[in-house]
Amino acid sequence: MDVLQQLGLTQDQIRQIRKTNMERRPLLIEAQAKVREANRSLDDAIYSDTVDEQLVKDRLRQAQLAQSEVIKLRFMNEFAIRQILTPEQLARFRELRQRFSGNREDSQVRRKKNFVKRQLKRQTRPI
Repeated sequence: MDVLQQLGLTQDQIRQIRKTNMERRPLLIEAQAKVREANRSLDDAIYSDTVDEQLVKDRLRQAQLAQSEVIKLRFMNEFAIRQILTPEQLARFRELRQRFSGNREDSQVRRKKNFVKRQLKRQTRPI
């Protein structure tokens, strides 16, 4: 079941959330493009034939600024959506988010343990 259904949103809330997402989407797409361009510029500066430390620092700063804009847009969108939710829906959302986060962490731990087991098996195999 999808999160919107689990929260029990009204049609009006769904409409408001979609409108918010649609309004902010072009801004996010543009900001993400700036991040990609800033990262390419930084990469070019790092791996150019002649190293210019100041240029690398300048490009790093540009990349950081571009990334901070993406982060700001994402969190402002979350904040706008949060204001649409009722207190009960917000409580339910927190529960779902915590459960999802816990499941993801459990999955990461399992993958890590399996990776370590495979590595140990490889090390103990006879040559």
